[in-house]
Amino acid sequence: MSMSTSFFGERFRRVMAEFLIFLKAGKFYFFPSARNLMLDLWYGYLHMRAVRADTTADIFLNDRVLLMEEAMADARLAWKKRRLYLRFLYAAADPELYSMIITFLEAPSFSSALSAGLIDKIERVRKPGLGGTRVVKEETVEEPVGVAGDAGGEPEQPAGSVEVASAAGSVEGARKRNLFAKTYFIAAELYYELKGQQAEFESLSRRTNKLAEFVKKQFHTVRLPGTFSDLRGYSYKPVLNGDNESRKGQLKPFFRQLSENPDVFGKPIAQRAQRILVEYF
Repeated sequence: MSMSTSFFGERFRRVMAEFLIFLKAGKFYFFPSARNLMLDLWYGYLHMRAVRADTTADIFLNDRVLLMEEAMADARLAWKKRRLYLRFLYAAADPELYSMIITFLEAPSFSSALSAGLIDKIERVRKPGLGGTRVVKEETVEEPVGVAGDAGGEPEQPAGSVEVASAAGSVEGARKRNLFAKTYFIAAELYYELKGQQAEFESLSRRTNKLAEFVKKQFHTVRLPGTFSDLRGYSYKPVLNGDNESRKGQLKPFFRQLSENPDVFGKPIAQRAQRILVEYF
């Protein structure tokens, strides 16, 4: 009797959790607003990961962009939703804002601060190419910093950032940087590429636990973003060598981080990333 009660209790909790996700994700369709769109996106991605564990933020966002474009083709779409979709599509086409959206989606919990910063950027985005610029850049939106904790008063670490130790491993050399999971994944691929061991990387990329161990040791990283394992089997090359300029542009922030951090990734990797930036971007 107790086992049966436990089973149905667990099932009830799961059903209620899914129902709450549905309510938060579906709120936008009844009450369209910028914040509700952010809720729809974040909880929608949470649901997709529960259904398909291998779904990455990139895949989810690409699917959502396609759905928004399809909805825009319907003349009956409400004006308010149309405007929100349109501005979001403009933002998703901008590499800088695309990276901000990915960081927001990959946050371990819904971040009101990240959501507010993203909404502010989206509200000020221009149609690509209009006025010779993609985004109205008035001021830099800093990563949100949490309230000091009870023990030690350490501020909350920004979502998507990782703590990086110096090569010497000294406490003084430790610092916090907003390095994306995909930046580390690409760094590992470049490392093996420079050694002429691409086949070995392809095998290792499908064993993310082993790859994570290598990355931590090679790049002196204390911990990796939680979404690192979602990139299983990923390679930057199909996108970089493909014909989709929009998707290719989305790689730029990752290669920029690699080129700007030679003390973390090493000069050969930073130089290779810089050459790719010059050649492709």
